[in-house]
Amino acid sequence: MSDAPYDRSLIDKYTDYRRFVIDALDRMKRTRKELAEALELSEAMLSQILSRKRKLRATLVPQLADFFDLDEQGRQTLAALVDLDNESARARRTAWATVSARQRYLAQDRPSDDMLELMSTWYIAAAYELAACEGFRPDPFWIASTINPPISEEQAQHALQTLLRSGLLQPDARGDLRPVEQVWSEHELPSGPRSEAMLKLQRDTWRLAQESYDRFRINERHNSVAIFAFGEERYEALVTRLRAQTEEILALVVDPDRADPPNRIYALGTALFPLSDYSDSWNEAEPDAEP
Repeated sequence: MSDAPYDRSLIDKYTDYRRFVIDALDRMKRTRKELAEALELSEAMLSQILSRKRKLRATLVPQLADFFDLDEQGRQTLAALVDLDNESARARRTAWATVSARQRYLAQDRPSDDMLELMSTWYIAAAYELAACEGFRPDPFWIASTINPPISEEQAQHALQTLLRSGLLQPDARGDLRPVEQVWSEHELPSGPRSEAMLKLQRDTWRLAQESYDRFRINERHNSVAIFAFGEERYEALVTRLRAQTEEILALVVDPDRADPPNRIYALGTALFPLSDYSDSWNEAEPDAEP
C-alpha cells in the first residue's frame, strides 16, 4: 500500500479513472467494500468495473466524486475520464478535449519541454507511433502490455499525459486518439538539451536492438552487420546515401495512401562508426638523438 497521503488533485495524474480509484483508495486507506456501498453497487460489480469488464454508469459520477471529495474541477475531470468509455464518438471527442485541455493547463507554468521527453524516452515515442496503429486503445493497461518489452502502467500513463500536453494526440472523428503529425528528429543537432535527449533515445534504442535477438523470432526482425574499409574521402558520400535511404524508407512507411493500416511499431537504426584509427596517421617515435 502507498504511504503517500491522499490529495484530491490526484485525479489530474490519470487518464484512466480506474487507476485513480484504485490508487486513491490505497492512499485513503479505504476499501472497495466501502466504495461499493457508497455507490450502491455490489463489491463484485465494482471489481468488474475496475478490472475493465464492466463500464461505470455516468449517473454514478456524482457519488464517486463525493466519495473522493473532489472539487468542481476534479468533478469535471472525473466525468470526462468516465466518458472516455462512452459509446458516442461525439461524447468521447468532448471528453478527450476536456482531459487534454486540463493537462495543458497544468503544464503551462512548467519549464520542462514535453517534446524533449518525447525525443529522449523510447516508450513515449513508441506510444505515439502505436496510436497510429489499427485497434489502438488509449488505455494505459493495454498500452503497457502491447509495447514490447512491456512497460508499467505508470509509464504508459506518463506517455499518454506527455502526448496530450504536447497536443500530439487528438481525438479523430470517431472520438479515438490519433497522432496529429509525424515527428522525426533532425540528424544533426547543436549541443544542448535537444541533442542530449536524442543521444539518450539512440542509446536506449540500440540497447533494445541488442535485446531483440532474444525477444523476437528471426522472421520478425532484421539485423545485419558489415565491416569494411574505405578511404576517408568516401565517408561523406556514404553518409549522404544512408540518409537518403532512411528518408526513402520513412516515406514508404508513412504513405497516407497505403492499403494496409499499421498494426505494429518498429525501430529502425543505422550506424556507421570507426573500428580503428587512421592507418596512415601513426608515426613511429623519433630515434634517440646521437650523443
